[in-house]
Amino acid sequence: MNDRSKRHLSVVKNVEAGDKSSGDDGSAGEHPEKLDPRDYARNGCVVFVGFHPDDLDFHAAGLAASLTAAGVEVVYVVVTSGEKNGNARLREHEQWMAACAVGVSRVVFLRWKDSGLAEAYRSGRLQKEMVTMLRMLRPYAVVSFSPALLTSTTFGPEHPDHRYGALALWDAIYPEARQEEKVPWWKFWREPLPGHHVREVLWFGDDLVEPYKANSFLEVDNHWGKVCNALHSHESQWKGADIQLKATARALRAAKRWRHDGIAEEYHRIVIP
Repeated sequence: MNDRSKRHLSVVKNVEAGDKSSGDDGSAGEHPEKLDPRDYARNGCVVFVGFHPDDLDFHAAGLAASLTAAGVEVVYVVVTSGEKNGNARLREHEQWMAACAVGVSRVVFLRWKDSGLAEAYRSGRLQKEMVTMLRMLRPYAVVSFSPALLTSTTFGPEHPDHRYGALALWDAIYPEARQEEKVPWWKFWREPLPGHHVREVLWFGDDLVEPYKANSFLEVDNHWGKVCNALHSHESQWKGADIQLKATARALRAAKRWRHDGIAEEYHRIVIP
């Protein structure tokens, strides 16, 4: 952890110590589960799906860094290029830099229209793309937003791209991605993609409430410097905002809920039989 990260951590711990407004007693459930990145090393790749550049870095960069450090193949899939809030090529470059900061060497940009995923979901086109992506990448686990998240406890109403994108991904995971692709007869030269069974899903847990609140956590103390570097890669988005301070405050709140004396990320983990 670099000096700047340590200073931020010290400042936010002081803030957290004086914040009694939430009424949180530090508990996050009767049976908390601590994630171990090494458990994924023998099971195949893990695909992280974000709907704008910077989504993954704000919510799950610690998990990505922990997995890559454990030798797990991690793939970032970014559905839009965030052109509504900046230059698309610049934002993709920033996402590449952020991915490199946490050891991710493969980033797939799908380049759907920013703020257009609700329409793409209603037409069924987005689900089809998600199905194809899952059949091609064949991940053991998928990490993304929850389709149940309508309101963010951090920012208020959740972005429609997050909501409808997560629904499309969830619909793709089960049941369609499990089935072999049906290739139209006029594409007789192409072999169909085999079906794929995703075994585990991790929803970002920091904004979830009952009955979908986080049931798992990950200690990210050793990788927080990498997380901060990833966040600072998105210079076009957070020019004046101290995003590192906000992210550290969130990670400390998560650690407090899980009674971890450090910093943590939290997830709602679903094992799919």
